[in-house]
Amino acid sequence: MDKKNNKNNFQQEPKFTKQEWENLARKEPGRLENNSIFCVQTKTAQKIVIGRAKGPAGFYKFAGKISQLFKGVVDGDPFAECYLAITYKHLMKAIKKLEALKEEYKQKINQTEGLSLVPYASNEPKGYQIKSKNRYVGLCVRTILLYDQLARMLYVGQDLSVLKEEEVQEPLRQARDAIRYALNVPFRWYYTGVTRYDVRHNTLKAKMAYEKMKIKLSSQILIGTFKVPLISVEKMQQIREQQKQKEVVQQQK
Repeated sequence: MDKKNNKNNFQQEPKFTKQEWENLARKEPGRLENNSIFCVQTKTAQKIVIGRAKGPAGFYKFAGKISQLFKGVVDGDPFAECYLAITYKHLMKAIKKLEALKEEYKQKINQTEGLSLVPYASNEPKGYQIKSKNRYVGLCVRTILLYDQLARMLYVGQDLSVLKEEEVQEPLRQARDAIRYALNVPFRWYYTGVTRYDVRHNTLKAKMAYEKMKIKLSSQILIGTFKVPLISVEKMQQIREQQKQKEVVQQQK
């Protein structure tokens, strides 16, 4: 076969019927899944990942509760919106605290002439899978990794006799407290089935929710214009439209 025929064959488009094209168009890619893994190298960071059965929440309990809060937001629960915003505030506060501590103690250790700090590294880091695509879970991972980095830096500083024991334990305590506080904020929210409609009309559900959670809702949350952190504008618009439709049904009952 000559080159001319080869070229013509290559340029020839595959033939599909109209029905075959429509069938191809209907077949969309499957749902995206998160198979990322984050690794910790210290036991103290691992304790934050695991948490306690009865006590401070760890990574996986936090991720599960955040999923419930997001479902609450979709269902029109204004208290869920409020607690997501508070959770975001304290996660960001913890991250800033950790970054400041890292910088402060890095400078303190590097003040020793001739010493270049190399943080400890585990010969067998422990990996944990991140199944969620939730951005709040991503911030949680960030706080844990910052804490792990801080711990490894402080431990090497102590073993090189640059830092005293209290100079290691105190910043770790401050960082740990900031993270645990943030991870436990979502657990102040309880599922009550309340909606913005209930709150505006002061129904029994709304009264029960106020009694259980004891928190004041902002006017933006009450009228449905509040922008929940880390939820896209497009997604919030979709959620608001669904909520309006549900309110119409409630009013008709």
